Amino acid sequence: IVVGGHDGRQPLASTEILDLETMRVSPGPKLATARFSCAVVRLDDSRILVVGGVGSTPGGFASTEILDVREMRFRPGPRLGTSRSGCAAALVPPSGSVLVAGGLSGEE
Repeated sequence: IVVGGHDGRQPLASTEILDLETMRVSPGPKLATARFSCAVVRLDDSRILVVGGVGSTPGGFASTEILDVREMRFRPGPRLGTSRSGCAAALVPPSGSVLVAGGLSGEE
């Protein structure tokens, strides 16, 4: 899945799905919040977490969104303790927690 991005004028709320068997790309579900410079991590077989990013105003987002791949629909996820863009996110086994590290907060 390709999530968000920037078209040179504004952040994108679009996603695209790459079928690895056919190498074809098709439109995916829309994000609730247009964002770029976000992190994406697979939580399990049916959920993908989108973390932080930045929109059309300065500063990073503290918001997250969770894609339910069975319904192909985004829902709001938990808020981060710190706004972040350009961060990394990784699933931490065996707990299933997500580690979010680095990035920019937009604050001095």
